Amino acid sequence: MFTRRPIAVVLILGIVASCLAGPAWAETPAAELYKAYFLERETRDYAAARKLYQSALRQDLAVEAKRSAKAGADRCRDHLAAQNFATLMPPDAVVYADISRPGEILEKLCGMLGLTTEDMQGILAQRPSAEAKGPINVPSQVAISPSVFEYLRAFGGAGIALTSFDPEGGKAPTGVMVIHHGDVALLKGLLETAFQFAPTAEKISDMPTFGSELPEVGKVCGVLTECLLIVGTGRDMVEGVVSRLAGDAPSLASRDDLQELMKQRTGATLFAFCDIQGVLKIAKEKMGERDRREFDIANGLADLDSFRWASFSMGIHEGTLGAHFAVRLADDHRSMAYNLMRLPPMTRKCLESVPANAAGFIGLGLNPALVNAAVDTAKKHQNGKQGVTGFDIGREFFGNIQELCAFVVPGESKGDGGHIPSGGIVLSVNDPARSKALWDQLLSIPGIVEGHEPVRPEATKIGETEATAYALPKIGKVYLAEMDGCVVLTSTRPAMKACVQARTRQKNILNDEVMGKVIENMPADSSIMFAAHAGRVMEAGAAQGNPAMAMAAGQAKQMASKTVVWAGLGQSPNEMTLRVSVAGLPNVNDALRTYGPMINTFANMAIQKGQSQHETRVVQSNRSKKPVKKHEAEEEEESEDTVSRKPALD
Repeated sequence: MFTRRPIAVVLILGIVASCLAGPAWAETPAAELYKAYFLERETRDYAAARKLYQSALRQDLAVEAKRSAKAGADRCRDHLAAQNFATLMPPDAVVYADISRPGEILEKLCGMLGLTTEDMQGILAQRPSAEAKGPINVPSQVAISPSVFEYLRAFGGAGIALTSFDPEGGKAPTGVMVIHHGDVALLKGLLETAFQFAPTAEKISDMPTFGSELPEVGKVCGVLTECLLIVGTGRDMVEGVVSRLAGDAPSLASRDDLQELMKQRTGATLFAFCDIQGVLKIAKEKMGERDRREFDIANGLADLDSFRWASFSMGIHEGTLGAHFAVRLADDHRSMAYNLMRLPPMTRKCLESVPANAAGFIGLGLNPALVNAAVDTAKKHQNGKQGVTGFDIGREFFGNIQELCAFVVPGESKGDGGHIPSGGIVLSVNDPARSKALWDQLLSIPGIVEGHEPVRPEATKIGETEATAYALPKIGKVYLAEMDGCVVLTSTRPAMKACVQARTRQKNILNDEVMGKVIENMPADSSIMFAAHAGRVMEAGAAQGNPAMAMAAGQAKQMASKTVVWAGLGQSPNEMTLRVSVAGLPNVNDALRTYGPMINTFANMAIQKGQSQHETRVVQSNRSKKPVKKHEAEEEEESEDTVSRKPALD
């Protein structure tokens, strides 16, 4: 009996497949329903499935088939709308947030950690045999069953929009919320069951509707569709969502000033938006005279009237977990606060001198590249020799340095206590000769003034590059060199050698297999950039001289060999953005294969020891609690006397 069922299933599937492939597929309305259901459930092509459902509705169908086609078309409509909840929200929303398919980001995150599989039975087959007597088993490979992700993915998400709020908190905010239960049949069943007992109200578009008056909230209205629960503070809010669901009303997503933003949020699991002018308008209505004066002062400095919106999004794309925060201003804004804090984008020229094996770096742009005729003339008159004045210190940072980058490379640390890591600073400058002359003067001072005996700079050569070594008390020697328009200062000689090779042999971080790809994906408008390779950071930390730390860092280095964290701050003329990403998370199963046997041994030893101690305590407790009767004690004493008086046998 059981052997025939798979054969029957295969035959049925074969018949369905032949119907799908055959020309007779579009000839019958029932066949359209079958295909629509397949597209909806298996491929999640909701647009194509909805067209087939609607086509079937226009044909002659039985009552039950029409009911199924109508429900299917409504489900697909709800699924399509839930792909961007902003299409359902009022265009005048001042605050909006949504979460879309949260189960998918959990599945992607587990995939980044190596915890997903398509062969759960194969993993279970690796379990030890019955001869293994350990109380617990730490497997060499851990995976989360695909069935768990199937149920997690089923929940569609939710979106909420506020159209008004009371800054003083005296009144409840007004807005609407949409919950998409997706394919969670249990949640849908609970909502449909509970809706029977909800307070009745006039139906909206012939949908199940409820209405109620809640204390401290006011009127609340709600509608239940095939896949959505819509609840709003007022009937007009819910009617607006239903109209937008039908596709005949403007929405938050259709606003012209938000089109670029809506494209950026595609694929984000979590998204939030704030209409800054809408919030300011509400806040101004509650301001007193004193508050208005303070607002006018802030507005004069920051030009708050030119701020348009702020947004936040987070998701996983192509194996990278990322977050994006942005603030948009008007194109013609006059915000002195923003303009004064703006930095030019990095040209990344200084990164060409950062070694390929750098554990991490932080860089920022300071000044744009300049062509200064006066500087060129001065160079000719001075025959390449640069004089230095006190004003050159300010001029260096506020005119000469285009961008700077500080980096750390694995290697022995130095200084008293080993607190100075091996690394350096690269300066991309407009006038390298003037910069080198300035830093030569500044770095010469500590060795002459603070040491027991004056130590003057020492000329040296690293590869084919001329460098200068300076003695710094409590630190040791540092090295300075000029390379192709950049001034490089390193804390160790090996770090300077690596910089020379980065520049002359192209062994720089831009060409690194791991870090190079990360830098390539950083936005071009980034004025501040940061990146760290977790494995190399551990290696650099192991050089601090602590044996315990070195051992732990060595193990962590192997696990985090591809883990990179990076951040970039972009400051365009009318938008500030902050992007943060993490990629290459450690693989949990790689760690289990290494440490699993040891964990199993110690865990089982601890459990067995605990069980043994528990059994001992139970026996001792039972002995102490057992009552001793008088006649039993007398019989025991008499028995002992009899044994003692009994003669020994030869």
